[in-house]
Amino acid sequence: MAALGALIDDLILEISKYLSFRDLLNFQSVSMRLSILDTTHSWRNLCQQRWKPWPRYALTPHRITELNHSLADVSWKDHYRRVELDVTRMELKKSDLLHRSWFLSFVLSGVRGETSSDVQRVRFGADNVLLVQGYPPLRYEIMDETPTSSSHICRSRMGDQPFSIKQWLRIADFPPHFITKKLSNAEWLIVNENATFVSCMNDVT
Repeated sequence: MAALGALIDDLILEISKYLSFRDLLNFQSVSMRLSILDTTHSWRNLCQQRWKPWPRYALTPHRITELNHSLADVSWKDHYRRVELDVTRMELKKSDLLHRSWFLSFVLSGVRGETSSDVQRVRFGADNVLLVQGYPPLRYEIMDETPTSSSHICRSRMGDQPFSIKQWLRIADFPPHFITKKLSNAEWLIVNENATFVSCMNDVT
């Protein structure tokens, strides 16, 4: 600490740019001097790097302007924590169904295995009705209970995380839809043996 304390603030801040989330938190807890340093730029750099693979959060110029206007009083450290909690949350909420864009493809089985139909946009309504082109309105409900076994779902359709063992999605009288989140892009994936639903940002057309 004595060697670190001998450095000027600008040099210490330059060092902080190369620290991970937890290391930066620990770094600022070493002393009073470090705790009051303005590490805004370091936290923004962390956000930029961490969110790069996630289109919903990636720091595009438009999103930076949006954050500066709508959440002007929120620090970049708190932005990082907020997004981290949202991305790692594995509990599907009704607001996720309502406030994200959703796309559906049907599973087609043939002699060469499974393929997918063309992707179509669908809408989960606030009245618990799912609207799918070519179908009557379908009732849906998030079931907060252990689903039946998902072992029959093809591995290539499971995403990069296990299916939830606490929830499943009921749609009309179709077989249970299993729920997971793809941490590779921070979007939801909901599948059964016949269909695949994926979420996207609301501004996707």
